[in-house]
Amino acid sequence: MIFDRLENKDCYVNAHPLLAKAFAFLEEYNKNPLAAGNYEIVGTDLFAKVLHYETKPEGKYETHRKYIDIQYMVEGSERVYYRDTKDDMIPRDEYNEVKDVIFYQDSKEDFEFVLTPGRFAIFFPEDVHKPSISVNQPEAVKKIVLKVLI
Repeated sequence: MIFDRLENKDCYVNAHPLLAKAFAFLEEYNKNPLAAGNYEIVGTDLFAKVLHYETKPEGKYETHRKYIDIQYMVEGSERVYYRDTKDDMIPRDEYNEVKDVIFYQDSKEDFEFVLTPGRFAIFFPEDVHKPSISVNQPEAVKKIVLKVLI
């Protein structure tokens, strides 16, 4: 997992061939915001989900197998819980290949942080994460989730 500010993006562009294009999308979005929806950047290899929603008191741990998640906060803030291993996690249901997600039963939170405007988190397949949690009370947020094919 990586947690940082968009201004430090150059530290990470060599971690995957599509990260430079992913960060370029975020920078362009900051200049010219888009409506909520899905946007192809490089077909299904790299796409963005522009999300507008309200944070909630509870959530579910999740991982992905085919895509790296880059979660970037545009407006508002949310708490994110993170675990660096899924070894002792118990799946809630089967892996959903279409949505590339598997959810897990709640567990001990190993690490938490608050995603605020201008900050991003990158979650790799081994990174168990529980996003979209209210910091103090539910609030409206605008967030972009970029999906980067491994």
